[in-house]
Amino acid sequence: MSKTNFGKPIWHDLTVDDPERLRPFYEAVCNWQTSEHDMGDYADFDVSTQEGDRVAGLCHARDSNAALPPVWLMYVAVPSLKDA
Repeated sequence: MSKTNFGKPIWHDLTVDDPERLRPFYEAVCNWQTSEHDMGDYADFDVSTQEGDRVAGLCHARDSNAALPPVWLMYVAVPSLKDA
């Protein structure tokens, strides 16, 4: 990762109970493409722009995310996780 990415959002996840139900909404309204992302016994979804850039995920509220309310999570690039 280049230093120019530090401090910038690099990924977003929407964590909800039923991401399958939301796929058509985001595909239609945002003109996004989605594809399955194998999680073992279920699939989350990768979200891509029309240009093919993967930018987000539609995720099930399971495992470590089970207690989260429906929320978009933003990930930011940092030079050192320990220092951040």
